Amino acid sequence: MHRSIIDADTPAAIQSLLDQHLRTLERRDLFQYERTLDRQDPTHTRCMTEQFRRGAERLTELQPHRLVRLEETSRDSTLVRAYVQVRDGVVIEYVRRAQIVNLLTLPPFDIRRVSFVWYLSSPNEQEAGAEWAAAEHLSLSMCAREALLDALP
Repeated sequence: MHRSIIDADTPAAIQSLLDQHLRTLERRDLFQYERTLDRQDPTHTRCMTEQFRRGAERLTELQPHRLVRLEETSRDSTLVRAYVQVRDGVVIEYVRRAQIVNLLTLPPFDIRRVSFVWYLSSPNEQEAGAEWAAAEHLSLSMCAREALLDALP
């Protein structure tokens, strides 16, 4: 049985990520801004960092930065398509869920705590082909499009 990674708390968690992303841009805090990014894809990270450097212009483009809808990209991926309202309409941003495991060892016990964190991301090489076919007719954000094209074979 397929268990969706999108649950009742997911929209609020992703809206919180979008709000944090916007606040760090507003404060010009590159360190915290980069903490909202999935750093596995250098193309996406570079593009997002370039967008950060645009400052107030970028901030104006992103507002209101409200989540409209979420879609899974596939059954066996942690990548989710987020439809986000920005100044010029609705664009697709990709977000990825990562599992964070904290392990505390207090002999004779190991205490393991698992939490999930969302990051702004892009499709990896295995996901790119299917995503390009699905997203061809959709309005991708500039960095998502650039990273997706870079990941295609």
